[in-house]
Amino acid sequence: MSFELTLLSLASMTFLTLLVGSGYLWVRLLMRVADGCPLLTARFREDKAKVPPFVFALVAVYLGMGLWQKIAPSTSPPPKLDDFLNILYATISEGVMIIFALGISIFTLTQRRTDFYRLGFRFDHLRQQIIDGGLGFLTALVPVFSVLLLTSPLRSVETTHPFLQLLNAQGGAVFVAVFVAAVVVAPIMEELVFRVILQTTLVRWCGPEIGIAITAVLFAAVHPFPDSLGLLPLAFILGYVYHQRRSFLSVVLIHALFNAFNISLLVLQKLAESVPETANILP
Repeated sequence: MSFELTLLSLASMTFLTLLVGSGYLWVRLLMRVADGCPLLTARFREDKAKVPPFVFALVAVYLGMGLWQKIAPSTSPPPKLDDFLNILYATISEGVMIIFALGISIFTLTQRRTDFYRLGFRFDHLRQQIIDGGLGFLTALVPVFSVLLLTSPLRSVETTHPFLQLLNAQGGAVFVAVFVAAVVVAPIMEELVFRVILQTTLVRWCGPEIGIAITAVLFAAVHPFPDSLGLLPLAFILGYVYHQRRSFLSVVLIHALFNAFNISLLVLQKLAESVPETANILP
């Protein structure tokens, strides 16, 4: 058996095991609901987290500009695949600057130390926070990929995320940059923007159900269509986990693992294409 075929078989078994594990988790969750138990116990008795108004205003302006760019008619020609590399590097730079700006703003404008804990910036029970992140990622697999399967007729090579198109075209040359953008920068920035700042504020104004729902829809809306449809279940899971557990680490881990999983699927697809059709999985 060739090395490529062995690696492909092991990866396929791993992904299948993850999907089965996700299905098992959903059975357990439904059993908890049937028994009248909460899906996750709340980290704090009362949700009194408060985001500084100036920080929320920054996020509102940022999201408004992003949504306007998506819906406003564009007079410039669509970028070519070669342009995506520059866009990728610009996205990483922009994400780092946003993380830095929002982080400094929250740190300097948040008045009480307990507010940092309630916003999710806490270092207690790190093991449990990591476990929550891993289980949250596993739980998201079945609903997300069910939606992706149902919306597969809407998908084509042209609708694939530009960074995945770039990775598929250039392979290892841009793998590190795509990995940093999708697995490091994007999870930290987007969870800071959507869960910590936007959802916390909306939950104070509208209550948990409406606040989580609005945040989830906006989170999906800023992503390309039709990927946005598949991201809705992930967004609801992220919102619920963050609201109940108040852990920035957990939601960043869920987000990062999910993006890493998608990148791995693309790498697996490219590996499968490189294996000859006549290859035999038996030695």
